[in-house]
Amino acid sequence: MRCKDANGHITYTLQGCIPGQSLELQNAHNPPPGSIPPSLKPMPESTSNGQRRTPIINVIGSKEPPCESTLSAEEKRRAIIRKQIRQGMTKAEVESSLGRPNRIIESNGQSRYLYQPATKRSRNGERSISVSFDEYGCTKGASPKRQRGKSGQ
Repeated sequence: MRCKDANGHITYTLQGCIPGQSLELQNAHNPPPGSIPPSLKPMPESTSNGQRRTPIINVIGSKEPPCESTLSAEEKRRAIIRKQIRQGMTKAEVESSLGRPNRIIESNGQSRYLYQPATKRSRNGERSISVSFDEYGCTKGASPKRQRGKSGQ
């Protein structure tokens, strides 16, 4: 939908226009590249003093940038199956690999998942794992930590 207010400001939205704006439905036809010849860019509007005025476009909402990863989809699947955490994985991919964390620490828009073995003293050498995420929910890294125990026990 395209909403235009009395001052000529235009807003594109999926939710509808606010009172006092005119509504125009938009056709979002996006032909594949090369299927139609290129068109000329429209000229900006002129103001009363002869200067050209370029319309201002405000983007209200946008999709968060995806996690940048050098892994292919197949490599990510393989890492999840092997319970490995790689840089650039999402929170959902980490939880798919390791399950729900024992503890989540949030600080300054970033978070950290803590995974601990089922018992405090693990006989098979299980380690606790800390997975750090950036503000977009993408892994920055994972660090295994050896369980600390008192000597002689």
